[in-house]
Amino acid sequence: MIPNIVVKGTTQTVNNSIVLVPDDELFLPVEAGAVYDVTAWLVHSSAIAGDIAIGWTAPAGSTFTWGVQGPATSATTTATASESNFQQRNLGDSAGLGGGAGTAVCTDARGVLTTGSTAGTLRVTFAQNTINVSDTQVRAGSTLRIKRVA
Repeated sequence: MIPNIVVKGTTQTVNNSIVLVPDDELFLPVEAGAVYDVTAWLVHSSAIAGDIAIGWTAPAGSTFTWGVQGPATSATTTATASESNFQQRNLGDSAGLGGGAGTAVCTDARGVLTTGSTAGTLRVTFAQNTINVSDTQVRAGSTLRIKRVA
């Protein structure tokens, strides 16, 4: 049985980079020729100057339509209005969000993954939204959950 949820056990940091990197723990195997409902609950933090960008990788031939809800870019506190941004994004796209001025904030990312003829791995990626010498982190307790629906 393919696992359908993973909980991040350790915090991962990106510093001074806008290049999306694979999350060390937020990934799950996916089967070929399948459709998955995907939800990621990301606990993250960064300085206002850096914020965070999130994205995804998936097996060759996959399509992934997704959106996010989280803090607006340049959020100055955890009380700043959220960025309700469920515009359609596709595999290869990224979404820039606020980092909570160094305080942990949460982002809800959801989508539908359709794999082609290749099985593989669905993985969360992240970077700074704007290059900055501060730390941008995806924290322990973040989750990735998938459910095969077809």
